[in-house]
Amino acid sequence: MNRGPIGALCLSVTFTLITGCGGSQLPISASGAMAQTSGLAQHASHGKSWMLPEASGEDLLYITRCLTGTCVLSYPTGQLVGTVDGGRAYGAGACVDGEGNVFIANDDNVLEYAHGDASPFATFSLPGTQARGCSVDHITGNLAVTFEGLGYDVAIFPKAQGIPTLYPSGVQSWYCGYDNAGNLFVNGLNTAQPALAELPAGGSKFIPLSITYKVGFPGEIQWDGRSITWESLSEYATKISRLAVSGSAANIVGTMVPRGISGRAGLSWIYGPTVIIPFARKGDRINKVGVWEYRRGRTTSTYKDFGGKNAELQAATLSPAPDKLRAQH
Repeated sequence: MNRGPIGALCLSVTFTLITGCGGSQLPISASGAMAQTSGLAQHASHGKSWMLPEASGEDLLYITRCLTGTCVLSYPTGQLVGTVDGGRAYGAGACVDGEGNVFIANDDNVLEYAHGDASPFATFSLPGTQARGCSVDHITGNLAVTFEGLGYDVAIFPKAQGIPTLYPSGVQSWYCGYDNAGNLFVNGLNTAQPALAELPAGGSKFIPLSITYKVGFPGEIQWDGRSITWESLSEYATKISRLAVSGSAANIVGTMVPRGISGRAGLSWIYGPTVIIPFARKGDRINKVGVWEYRRGRTTSTYKDFGGKNAELQAATLSPAPDKLRAQH
């Protein structure tokens, strides 16, 4: 990855929570640029970012809000091979691009890590706080981030660099995801009911989509290879709904229910025929990570007790090993 950083510009604005912006507003450009970070440093001691040297050649599973920030596990063994500082905030989501670079929401910014590196090489500043979801368009390389700001709640960094364009989604946004055609979907709430909006590829504003309440509380939005999906984070009712979007409506065409989750769950990540979910076997403390068959919902493996009994793991994302990415290209 040789993309050069761009100097960050400062913002002098007071930000407040928004709870549903007018969908008719057009996007604006914001002075939130990618800032240069210091050189990559590896620390072997816990409490600081560190990474085992062999991690760079493996599939890596990133779990936010774990230990001192984000745990990095070798996949599928579940061995802890490192930790990075980003991703401590509540709601912190994560995503990955086509080169295996990992983006971690970090309150008022998003940190970008190269596969297997312990320190970020780029920081994306946001004109607001509480960054939650992110997604990378594998056609354009654009990075989309949902956050809480003044009048705008979605930032899109063209080709994952520079100054973002800001949009109002028209919903009280939570998470976002691109499909295979470059359309961006943002889920959230409107008057406490599930809400969904779409920014068509090349479009300038979000379009509201009707959605049934059966999808549940908004969780991860992700393309599964066939459909855009909505993960329900409703308490004790984890499921992933596959959606078919036609016109201004999104309808459920299939549902996957992971077996064995009777407590809360975090943000899932679909990887090939499997789905990875931080979860609590019972109750509210999310301190396990499970792997399920995506279509059938059967458990294949469980990684236990990351972060201790009081843990509140948040999100999973997976960065494929470099040799797998080269084979795909």
